[in-house]
Amino acid sequence: MSTAGRIAQLIIGAVIGWYGLTLVSEDGSDIFTWLPLIIGGGIILSALFPDLIDISTDDGDSGSSSDSGGDGD
Repeated sequence: MSTAGRIAQLIIGAVIGWYGLTLVSEDGSDIFTWLPLIIGGGIILSALFPDLIDISTDDGDSGSSSDSGGDGD
């Protein structure tokens, strides 16, 4: 991801996290009030450490399409 994409991801995570923090400060007894805070924190961690959880599938072909299926002659 580009630098601009990571900065945008940090901003989005900060906004969601701030919203979650205001919800938790009002009433933190319900688990649903903690969800925006947890999601915002996860977005921020994902932007700061992009290799922590790598779910991209662009690491090349697994080899299944390069096999012609011939008998090896």
